[in-house]
Amino acid sequence: MRILFIGVEGYENIVPGLRRLGHEVQSVDPFDALPALPGQLSSRWVWKTGALGVERLVERYVLACVGSKHFDVAFILRGELLSSRLIQKLPVARRINFNNDHPFGSRDGNRWRLFRQALPSYDLFVAPRDVTINAAKANGARKTVKVFLWADEVQHQPIDRLSIPTHLRSEVAFVGTWMPERGPFMLELLKRGVPLKIFGNHWNKASEYNSIKASLYSGFLSPSDYVKAVSGSRIAVAMLSKGNEDEHTRRSNEIPALGRLLCAELTNEHLSMYQQNEEAVFWSSAEECAGQCLDLLSNPSKIEEIALRGQERCRRNGYFTEPTLERILHELEQV
Repeated sequence: MRILFIGVEGYENIVPGLRRLGHEVQSVDPFDALPALPGQLSSRWVWKTGALGVERLVERYVLACVGSKHFDVAFILRGELLSSRLIQKLPVARRINFNNDHPFGSRDGNRWRLFRQALPSYDLFVAPRDVTINAAKANGARKTVKVFLWADEVQHQPIDRLSIPTHLRSEVAFVGTWMPERGPFMLELLKRGVPLKIFGNHWNKASEYNSIKASLYSGFLSPSDYVKAVSGSRIAVAMLSKGNEDEHTRRSNEIPALGRLLCAELTNEHLSMYQQNEEAVFWSSAEECAGQCLDLLSNPSKIEEIALRGQERCRRNGYFTEPTLERILHELEQV
């Protein structure tokens, strides 16, 4: 098919996945329409106001990029910059929106103003959690489908741990952006003696920063360095976003796909994905997480056994880019 992708191209490996499936894809990044202001002021304006005053600017830019071309499908990632008017003007037969956030929650302020207005204009809305799907139905979504966030067949290939640079290796790793609930959790792990290394952005905002900075590798990780940071660990901790009301996360599949032991919060969805203490380990508190990590580190062969079984289960589950995109497109055909 001829597919128009509107979003950040590298995110979630959607564009590479569609191309690997044989589709012809044109990619347009609507954020390129925003003025280049210092200090990420344009992005902050979008978050604070819901792109107030810039929707026509985005509309003109996107339509100019498309020109006179016609497409079978528009695949929109998130869509916080796209008005209902623009969605309806796109020269496409059908329209998909995939949103991995929870645009009906309170975490992101006005960010999703345009998205919520445009939701009934999409033929299919796709999200990774029940609470988002249920809210979308209540807000006018025409058809919905829930998917699990996926690992990528190409990007998330295992790497020999000993080949990874020392600064990206660890006994226990957490790779993720700072959120208010995560600072106390990481501090508790460190207090209990977990040999933890933290990778990710915005950790300088944590009130616990001075107590955790010795274990912090701060700053943005490229996709390849992200893979190395996970692969360089023996145990990889995965945390959920409370603001998004997550039951699983991308890490839930990426960590096992990379052959590392998944150590994540106990949820019903995680238990449906992996068998506790056989294919992954799950916890309900920082104290329990610390105890599990320390016990496992005293038994390295057990770490490798659980990681291997988790990788095998991950492959059987099939939560990867290509089968997920095929399912989404199949669901669209049923509209």
